[in-house]
Amino acid sequence: MQASRSAGRSRSVATAFRLATVLTLAAVMAGTVLAQEYGGRFVVGRSGAPSILDPQKTGESAADEVLSLVGGSLMTIDPDTLALGPGLADSVEQSADGLTFTFKIHPGVKYHNGDPLTAADFKYTYERALDPATEATVSGDMLAGVESVEAPDDYTLVVHLKEPSAVFLRNLSNSGYLQPLSRRAVEEAGADYGRAPVGVGPYRFKEWVAGYSITLERNPDFAWAPYYLKNQGAPYPDEIEFRYLPEQGTLVAALEAGEVDYADVPAVDLALFQDNPNFNVYSSLSSGIGLEFIFNLRDPIMADIRVRQAFNHAIDKQFFIDRVVDGHGIPATGVLPPSLPGYDPDSAATDYDFDREAAGALLDAAGWTMGPNGVRAKDGQPLTIRIVAYTVSQMVLASELLQNQLKAIGVDATVESYERSLQMPMIIEGDYQIAPLSWTYDDPDVLYFLAHSSQHPNGLNLGAVNDPELDRLLDVSRTTLVDSERMLVFHDIQRLMNENAYLAPVYVQETFSAANKRVEGLRFTAIGAPLLQEVWIAR
Repeated sequence: MQASRSAGRSRSVATAFRLATVLTLAAVMAGTVLAQEYGGRFVVGRSGAPSILDPQKTGESAADEVLSLVGGSLMTIDPDTLALGPGLADSVEQSADGLTFTFKIHPGVKYHNGDPLTAADFKYTYERALDPATEATVSGDMLAGVESVEAPDDYTLVVHLKEPSAVFLRNLSNSGYLQPLSRRAVEEAGADYGRAPVGVGPYRFKEWVAGYSITLERNPDFAWAPYYLKNQGAPYPDEIEFRYLPEQGTLVAALEAGEVDYADVPAVDLALFQDNPNFNVYSSLSSGIGLEFIFNLRDPIMADIRVRQAFNHAIDKQFFIDRVVDGHGIPATGVLPPSLPGYDPDSAATDYDFDREAAGALLDAAGWTMGPNGVRAKDGQPLTIRIVAYTVSQMVLASELLQNQLKAIGVDATVESYERSLQMPMIIEGDYQIAPLSWTYDDPDVLYFLAHSSQHPNGLNLGAVNDPELDRLLDVSRTTLVDSERMLVFHDIQRLMNENAYLAPVYVQETFSAANKRVEGLRFTAIGAPLLQEVWIAR
């Protein structure tokens, strides 16, 4: 069986809250939950493990996947409609000038250590993320527009913004990076907090076996699930285990053998599960960066726009699609995929076609001339490029394909691969020239994190992009409150990023996952991530 996991587009905040109210009342009136069974362990197979679980000190999707189950969020997004609704806040009021938000916190919520959740916790959390000493990554970026935070009583939170924001409330729906933190838990754990987080979510942290697994256990006291779920109480499985198997063959074999219950499946292995009666297969077009190569603009070679443009021309995107994802993808024409709002269908006009002659001409113009050994050189220096990948088979294969395509235009390219926990610090420190990147998200505002100059070095602008016009457009995208107008700003952003070749977009893949037939109640979020609150294991 194969099913789609796509979702509709977002609605206005006002419409979202009306929808949330209707859905909440309907769930209460229905008053029924299917007779699922509690118990068992649900094992999720993953290729990459997180390096830290402090939500304010990570930008890794592997960490966010775990943390979103450990934590909660003020707002929430309906997985089917993308509508914004109430989460840990029962209500929110926005001032007429759009600068002040007043939230009423849901009473009775408790942390895993027994402490009650109060407005003061959100104040502490947000101020910690905004404190430069924390060196926060995604959480700090999401809160960058906050001027000040007040907690006048236990259940009232007031947030003042520096300027109106089109994305502020939507950012607050992230239960991973922006979950409330227990000051007591953070201060007691100190530097070790990132190894054993404490949240308010449906699952409690249990165990981390380095390099192998992270296990969460059911929070029996959980009674504040998002409004769109039928099960408003504790989740069904006793435990959720994330098992990390970086080798593609090993992960696929574990899924086939029933050692893991659910995993993403590479397109090349899809046939093993598609016609297998013991599995359900799910698919969607990736709602984020499928594959792109980021360039380190701090490097003197990559700082030359002609080199970056030449490398874009050197890439045969269809060849990557055929070899890496077995034909299940489309060529990327810019940094945004067609599955996201803000995608510019005319971005192909500023994209780079596969043209080795054009690539060679650009390198000649940059002074890198072909030598008798087939390697270009400039002032006696060979054109040597380091591609630094992480040890996920798809990323390593893609990097090797790029290596070969760059060699075809006279570049002495090498590939190095490291565990994610080693590769990411290298990228942050600029110890690379090219690196592969794949990331899932549900709003084009992610481009602010990836390309605004304020997000380097303490952010996700890993390529060190510093473009005043791009900064201006990204700032405008955050203050344009009319959604249709905001999306047109992203059209200009994509054009500018293409013209300056700040990265090399390659493809947007169709993504697949498979679950053992004994898995019931599996749903997906708008960005294709599994919702595990109502999963249960049939016996």
